[in-house]
Amino acid sequence: MIWRRQIPNALSVLRIFLAPMLVPLFEQRRWLPLLLLLLLAIISDAADGYLARRWDMTSRCGAWLDAIADKVLIWSVLGMLWHQHMAPTWFILPLLLRDLGLLVFGMFWLRAQAWQQMRPSFSGKLAMALQMLSLVYLCLLQMKAAVVPVWLNGLLILVLLVSWLSLPFYWSRLRHQGKSSC
Repeated sequence: MIWRRQIPNALSVLRIFLAPMLVPLFEQRRWLPLLLLLLLAIISDAADGYLARRWDMTSRCGAWLDAIADKVLIWSVLGMLWHQHMAPTWFILPLLLRDLGLLVFGMFWLRAQAWQQMRPSFSGKLAMALQMLSLVYLCLLQMKAAVVPVWLNGLLILVLLVSWLSLPFYWSRLRHQGKSSC
């Protein structure tokens, strides 16, 4: 059963490899294959965490690999949406800045905790899910498979709010862990 241990990490690596495959699909405006690969990546994100917990095979390496795969995927899609003028800058830039903040926060976390694992908060998971869903929806708009609702800006604002509101939870954990490790 040693092969089973590798499945969650293999799914994270799959997401990392899928991200650059999305770029030419964006450029060629091949929306259906792009959407299918994006959905595959989203499903792999859900599956890797579920399987790692179900089989009790979570690890620090797997947690970091999952986070890196998420960021590579999100940054690839956000970058292409911005480059192709398919999403407003006021939506894309704050998400990228938030993730940059998480990256800096992660470096402090590594320094403070000597590579200990930090579990994502519910708000962080919700933010990631909403970000992924908003990216799928923005791609569906390009396919003309979805109607642009009047409330689209409200949906994008909600994604930004939930994403940014998850940051204090991570900061609080860092402060709490730092005090308990002294």
